[in-house]
Amino acid sequence: MDLLSIISHSEIIFLYHKIRNATKKLFTMKHFIVHLILAISFFGLFANASQAQQATATLTGVVTDSNGAVIPGASVTATNSATNLSRTTSTNDEGDYVISSLPVGSYVVKVFAPNFDFRVFENINLNVGQTLSLNTDLEVRNLVVAQLKERASSSL
Repeated sequence: MDLLSIISHSEIIFLYHKIRNATKKLFTMKHFIVHLILAISFFGLFANASQAQQATATLTGVVTDSNGAVIPGASVTATNSATNLSRTTSTNDEGDYVISSLPVGSYVVKVFAPNFDFRVFENINLNVGQTLSLNTDLEVRNLVVAQLKERASSSL
């Protein structure tokens, strides 16, 4: 006896429809999962694109002394005038500095190095996508005058 002689024609049709419906559901579930993965990937791309288009700018420059020699290790701080957000970096061995991903706006930039007078730049406006080069030179601090000023202020 073979299998077909045991199962009636109506049972074969019934099984055929059960298998077909199960296959449709499986295909539909696979189809759904593929679409779900594509949708998540699609929205993920937009999330990354929106981060890349944030309203930021970059501040860069070189810090030198009054003779044009670079000053490594100088501290450069950019403070957003509206939000008071501050970002600080130091110059490298060539006197270069870079502060990237700064939100656009108006900034106060302070540059300081030991044994030098500090410099302050106000109303430095940064626009979307801008790279602003702000080079500066620092004067060697007169230690005698600085000590006299400190003594005068401490005696008050």
